[in-house]
Amino acid sequence: MLETGQAHACHRFVIEDAADEQARLVLWFFNPSIRLAFNSSDPVVQSHLHGGTAKGMNAVKVFYAQVTGNDDPRAPFEAAKHERMAYPRRIVDQLSEVLQASTQVYPEAKRRFGDLQMGFLERI
Repeated sequence: MLETGQAHACHRFVIEDAADEQARLVLWFFNPSIRLAFNSSDPVVQSHLHGGTAKGMNAVKVFYAQVTGNDDPRAPFEAAKHERMAYPRRIVDQLSEVLQASTQVYPEAKRRFGDLQMGFLERI
């Protein structure tokens, strides 16, 4: 996704389940290169973010929303340019779980931006 975003100057994505072509997530790569350092004793956070209690990483700051039912996946982006990308359902579910776990690292008051949740994905 990061390569696509850089190649097309697009940082907004609609992630679809490849099997049924239904939108499942909308992502906005708000800041594609940040350095994070945090401590977490939450076992859910630790299991999804591959680490112990102290962690530092290069990451992409992501605003995201899950798409359910008849939600319009483009609504959070209004008329902004976005890319549609399809992945197997298990990958989409795994991506959603990692984003939800990353949201828990932020203070509760900083976990949302309008209708979007805030999280991050580790840059590999």
